[in-house]
Amino acid sequence: DYFALAEPYTRVTACDIPGGTGREIACLGQKDLVIFRIEAGALKEISRKSFPVNDVYPLHLHACDLDGNPGDELLVTLAQQTETIGKKDNRLCSWIVGFKDGSLHTLAENAPYYFRVIRDGRGDRIPLAQRQGTYRQYEGPIHRLVWQPSRQRLEAAAPYEPARGVHGIYQFNGVSDDENRIMILEPDGRLHGYLLPEERLAASGERALGAYHALSYPLKRKQDLYLGGFDRKTFDDVYTARRFERRRDFQDQLFTLHSEGAGLMKAIAGVGGAGRQRSGQVVGVKWMGDRIVETWQSEIWSKELLDFTFLEDPSEILVLYRDSDGYALEGIR
Repeated sequence: DYFALAEPYTRVTACDIPGGTGREIACLGQKDLVIFRIEAGALKEISRKSFPVNDVYPLHLHACDLDGNPGDELLVTLAQQTETIGKKDNRLCSWIVGFKDGSLHTLAENAPYYFRVIRDGRGDRIPLAQRQGTYRQYEGPIHRLVWQPSRQRLEAAAPYEPARGVHGIYQFNGVSDDENRIMILEPDGRLHGYLLPEERLAASGERALGAYHALSYPLKRKQDLYLGGFDRKTFDDVYTARRFERRRDFQDQLFTLHSEGAGLMKAIAGVGGAGRQRSGQVVGVKWMGDRIVETWQSEIWSKELLDFTFLEDPSEILVLYRDSDGYALEGIR
C-alpha cells in the first residue's frame, strides 16, 4: 500500500466504523479530521469534520470504543494557540468524535486533557487522560477516561494504577502479563524497564531512539529568560511524543519510532526546516533479562516518519511520513 496525500497530516490511526470493511483509517490534519477507506488500491474519503475551534495545534489521535455502541470513537488531542503580553502559550481543547449514519459527529469538546489509548495484557484498549500543567506539558496523575452515555458527559475517573508515578501519559507501557513491570520511553529516546512498586531500574535499551522533534507547540515560561538588551525568551517550544504502542497480536512486542536528524515541524503550519536530512524506522522491542532488545526493525527510510498504525486485513503497519514530495502513507508487511 502506498498513498500520496493531497494535504498535510500530523497523525494517523486505524479505526472501526459501523458498516466498515476493516480498512478504515482516520487522519488528523491542520483544520479537520478525515476518515478514509482503503479501497481498490486507493484512499477514498468517507467523512470529514472541521475542528470545533480555530488556531489549533493538532497533537495526537487515538481510537477506542467509549460508549459500548458499534464502532470506535476518535480521541483527538488539540491545543489552541494563545498569547498574553507577548507570551505565546496553548490551552488544551481536546475533542471526541463518533461516527454515525455515515458521518462524524461530536460527543465532547473543549476537554482540558491529553488523550491516549493503550492496550492491557489482554489486548483490550484503555482510554487515558492527563491534564496539562501551567508551565509544563504534563502534570498530575494519569486517569482512566470514562464516557457517561446517560449524561452525555466525559469524565476522568480514578487514577490509572499501572501508571502510578509515571510523569507523562505517552511515556509508558505494560510488559507481557506481569503487572509489576513497566517500560518507559524517556523524552531523550532511551528505553528503561522498571520493577514496581519500588520503581527499581531493571533493564535498559540497547540504543537511544533519537529525538522525536517532529511536532512542536509553545508553552510559556514561568520566568522569562533575559538574553541581553531588550531581548528575552518568554516561551519554550515543546514537542509532542512519538507513538509507543503495545501489540499482543504481534507477539506482544512494543512498537515505536527511531528518528535520525528529524527536523522541527510546526504542527499548525505543517512545514519544517528546509534542507535537513531526515531518516527513520519503526522498531519493535521486548524486555529480555536486564535488556530491552530490538526484536524487529523496518527498513531505514530517508523520510521524516511522523506516525504509524496497524491494519489487520492483511496485517501490516501503515506509516505516515513526509519527504520532499509531500505527505504519504505507506504499508510495511
